[in-house]
Order: sequence, then structure tokens, then C-alpha cells
Amino acid sequence: MHCASCEFVIQHEVKKEKGVFSAVANHKKKTVCITSDDHVNIAAINERIKKHGYTLFSAEAKTRTTNPFSGTKLGFLLVILLIALSLFKYFNATVGKNFAFQEMSIMVALLLGIVASLSTCMATTGVFFLSLSRAEGKTPEKSRSFTSLFSLGRVCSYGLFGGLIGFFGKSFMIDPRVSGVFTIIISFFMILIALSFLNIHFFSWRLNMHRLVDRCINYAQKYPRFAPFILGGATFFMPCGFTQSLQLFALQSGGFLKGATFLGVFALGTVPSLFGISLVSNLAGKSYARSASFFSGALILFFSFYNISNGAALVGFAPFLKQQGKQVEGVFTEKEQIVEMEVDSRGYSPAVLTVRKDIPVVWKIKGTDVLGCQSFLVVPKLGITKRLEAGENIITFTPQEKGPLVFSCGMGMYRGKFEVI
Repeated sequence: MHCASCEFVIQHEVKKEKGVFSAVANHKKKTVCITSDDHVNIAAINERIKKHGYTLFSAEAKTRTTNPFSGTKLGFLLVILLIALSLFKYFNATVGKNFAFQEMSIMVALLLGIVASLSTCMATTGVFFLSLSRAEGKTPEKSRSFTSLFSLGRVCSYGLFGGLIGFFGKSFMIDPRVSGVFTIIISFFMILIALSFLNIHFFSWRLNMHRLVDRCINYAQKYPRFAPFILGGATFFMPCGFTQSLQLFALQSGGFLKGATFLGVFALGTVPSLFGISLVSNLAGKSYARSASFFSGALILFFSFYNISNGAALVGFAPFLKQQGKQVEGVFTEKEQIVEMEVDSRGYSPAVLTVRKDIPVVWKIKGTDVLGCQSFLVVPKLGITKRLEAGENIITFTPQEKGPLVFSCGMGMYRGKFEVI
């Protein structure tokens, strides 16, 4: 055994054997402690775990361990992360330039789903799915079933809520702040899974972070069809900017069928990437189990913190936002102050704007490439959500208190702020 995922798999399989009361696996000590009656069949247990690549043998035998934190692995992982972030940015930029659709159609919704699954949705739903599939350590056959049910839950959830948004309107729109909180909660759970894979413990009392994860996974394994379906459906509450743009379209459609169709088809477009993640994860896990566990854990940990920062922006908190270029102050007229900003595939320019308290603001936003994540603008503290169009967009508001006023894209990836003085 080389990680906590091995423990989950072995314990789950061993407990299935008749006569076994409990099984406690310890990947650090390379042991499995089995409490059973006199009739337990070790050969039968080996048949169960052999399909996962494990075999029980004499406790006196020695096993060789290696340090997962080698310089080569860390360097290779850094390259993978840089490539992944570059690809996210590339697809997000490309969609705004080459797929600037003026009218929505079913084919456009499907294409947007595919593009989203290769960019912003990969950083949220994709990594969340990876953490679940790796934690459960399923066989390829069961992994396909898990992926199918997860995808089905996602498509059904998007279709149902898309229809409700179209029928009832804004009352069923997901508040970006709710999405932010949900994203942060899910990310903390993903951190626990990542720490389990990396065999990281905290403080002298050596808290095993995988225990909470173990309980959740055991619960999911008790309901092998219900759990992945619900988890897939829950991803509706941690959407990317593409999703929120489709939600606004569903809102404007004014009908259940149209809203359900477009959101459902959009979710369907993200399904191939989920099966791709599952396939790569299974192949890597079978051939390079130790390295796959390390890379999965590090990748999940990286994007968990990345998504926490994005979720914080959706809540209205962005402490690490740096000023880009010269800070711009509003131009005053007799009754208002005017500020101008441009939005393209790189984000907001300028990203920091200065306005004065209690004076109405006319916020002029020039949309250049506005079909990616940056196409959906939110100002959490003011309750503003707006789908940006190509050309000039105008938002008006009156700042009521001094201090920073954070705004971001629908995912929290692109951020800016007003300094109210």
C-alpha cells in the first residue's frame, strides 16, 4: 500500500468477506489488521483484493518504500500545473474571439459545454470529480458506472434547475455568494482528500485527515447509485462563468422547456471530459499507482486552494488583489461620477477603480471578448449580476460606505475592485 486510497479499497473489500467483523488497513505500516471468526478464508479475501492489485502475505515480510516528494516529481508536477493553467486561459480566450455567437441555439449550448469543460469547469467540476473518483479507488468497470451516474446527475440537475429558472425567473437564480460559499466548503473537503493521498498529518497528535473522508466514502459506497447521482447534481451550485451565462439566458427564455433544454445540453457537453478524466485516472492508477496518487493529491490540493480564493471573491473578499497599472479615479459631472473599464480574455483593465461615497456612479464597461468566464460580472456586496455584451455595457449604483468593493467574473477567477473614498 502507498496511500490512504489503498486503505479505503482494501478495508471495503475485506469487510465484504463472511466472518470478518472489522478490517483496519495502515499504509504506513503496510499492514491490515483483521478481526474475524475462526472460519475466515484468507484465500477468498486475496481473490477479492487481487483485482485491485493487492495481495495479503506474511506480516514478517519486508516492503520497500520510497519518498513521494522527490525533486523530479515536484518539478514535473509544476510543469503540469503551468500547462493546465495555460490551457484554461487559452480556451477561455479562444471562445471569446472565435465563437462570438449572437444567438443561442442547442448546438451552441453543446459547444459551450465542451469548451467550458476544457477550461473553467475543469478547475471546479473536473477536479472535484477527480478527487471523488480517486478517493473511491474503483475498478475500471465500477469507475465507468460512477462516472455515468455522476454525469447523469449533473445533466438532470442542470436541466431541472434551468427549467425552473426559465419558468419562475430570478427566484431560482443561484446567488453568486451562495456559489462562493458552496465552492469553499467543497474545496475544504477536497483538501482532506488531497492530504490523505499525500500522507500529510498535522501537529504532534498526528490527526489522520483521511478519517472524515473515509466516513464519507463508506457512506457513498453504501449507496453506489444514489451518491454519485447526487454529487453530480450538486455541481450546479458551483458553476463557472459559462454556466451562469446560460442561466441568464434561461432566465430570459421565459419558459421551462427552453431553459431546461439549453442548460441540460450544456451539461451534456461537459460529459466527455469527465469520462476522459476517469480513463486517465484509471490508466495512471493501474500502471503508476504511487506516482498517480502523489500527482492526484498535489493537483487536487493546488486547485482546492485556487477555488477557495475564487469562492472568496464571489463572497466579496479578495485580500490578495493587486493593482494592475495606474489606479483610475472617476470623472465627475454635476450629478454623477463616470468610470470606464474594458473586459477582454485577460480580465479587467483597469482592475482597480476609485470612486467617492454617496455620489451616483455610472460604470461604463467595454466588452471586447465576453463569451468566456469574464462574460458574467458580479458585485456581491451590491447584489449586482450582469451578463456582459460585446460593446458598451452600463451599470449604475451609489456606494454607501467607504472601503473596498470587490467585483469578479462568475467564477471568481477574474477580479477587480472599487476603492470607495
